[in-house]
Parts: sequence; C-alpha cells; structure tokens
Amino acid sequence: MESAQRQLQTFSESFGLSYFRLCIQARRPSNDYVRVEFSNLSRMWVDRYRRCNYAKIDPVLALLDDANEPFAWDAIDRQNIEVRRYLEDAAFHGLVDGFTVPLHCSNGESAHLTLAGAALTTDIEERWAMYAATYRFQWTAFSSLRPLLLRLPGPPSTTLTDKQRQILVLLMQGMGVKSIARTLGLHARTVDDGLRRACLRLGVTSREQAIVRALATRQIDPAELVPPPPPPIEFHLNATRR
Repeated sequence: MESAQRQLQTFSESFGLSYFRLCIQARRPSNDYVRVEFSNLSRMWVDRYRRCNYAKIDPVLALLDDANEPFAWDAIDRQNIEVRRYLEDAAFHGLVDGFTVPLHCSNGESAHLTLAGAALTTDIEERWAMYAATYRFQWTAFSSLRPLLLRLPGPPSTTLTDKQRQILVLLMQGMGVKSIARTLGLHARTVDDGLRRACLRLGVTSREQAIVRALATRQIDPAELVPPPPPPIEFHLNATRR
C-alpha cells in the first residue's frame, strides 16, 4: 500500500500536479464491496471538507455519477454560487485545477483517479495524452491492488441468527429473559448472551434499539408484535335427567 502511495505521488508530479486521490471499489465473491482510498490531500482541506459537508455540493462527485470519460474541472458548471464558493475554497487550499479519470467494470467494480494542483494545460492534444496516460496508470494500479483488497477482512455481519431472531421476537412480545429461556429451552445466561450478540450485530446499545433496528431491517416482522390469539373456549352441556 505504501508503494502505491509513492507511485501515485511520482505520477502526479510528472504532470506538475501536487495532489492525488485514487478511490477503488472491488467486489467480493459474497457480492459486498470493499472500498479503499489513496490520497495526499492536506489534512486541513480534508477536515474542512468534512466540517462544511462539502460532499453534498462537490461538483466532481456530481459529475462522477454519469461520467464515462475523463473530465477537467474547467468543465464544471459554475453558475451555482455554492459550487463557485466550493471551488474558490479548494483553490485556497492548493487545488486550483485538476481532472478526474473514471474507470467502470461490468461487474460493478470501479475506480476514479483525480490529480490536482496548479492550472492545467489548455492544449487539447496534451490534455488527452495526459488523460490516456492516467487511464493506463489507473488500470495498472487497479489490477495490482484488487487482489490485495479482496483479501482484507469483510465487514461484520449484521444478519441475525435464527436463535437471535427468536429471542428478539419473544422479547418484543413482552417476555422476560426467564420466560424466553423456558419457551426456547435455553439457559437464562444463553438468552442474555444472545441479546448481547444481537445488539452487536445490529450496531445498537440496548435491547429496545435492537428491536427497532431488527424491525427496520425486516429481520423480524411487525405482525409478530401481536401475540397469538388464545385457544377457543369449549362449552360442554351436561344433559340432566328428570
């Protein structure tokens, strides 16, 4: 990974640009994605970007949604005053000009490499030569880094086990830990542990939050809030003789 960072630095400087940002999204066999970013943007700019919530108005991100070809920042529509202020702020932090090269794969994997710094050349042929070189560099980096990314540990599972789901359903119906244990034939400590693990999987800190999150993610059914109806009452008529 450190080698990739150094190569990106050398490559960006070959065009007289000081800053780079490479984002890669690789797809695991389980169909979830692993994402990684390499960047040498200044800490001051990164902190300001987050503090000002610039992701909502970042014109580069907006163009990336539909971009299939490289684009330079001078192609950005500057009629929006918020976009103009964003670009002025970026320039103040050293990002005067730049360009982005997107890369899309048919299986949903993607990457994009942005190089930025001083003003870009206005010569069209020189620009397209720069774009082509960047695309080749990015493809090589993507091909080299992808196997490493796929070996990284995946995110923890947020799916409840069947036992955890059963425990939450009974808890949702108003049962206490001891009643749940008797119903499921478990020890009370096992029920407590199941609830603790369910909270960890769902990313919450209380049992009430676990129920809400499990309902929101459709791992338990709201219909299960209603307890089953009581069995019908049978009436027996005793015939009397006179």
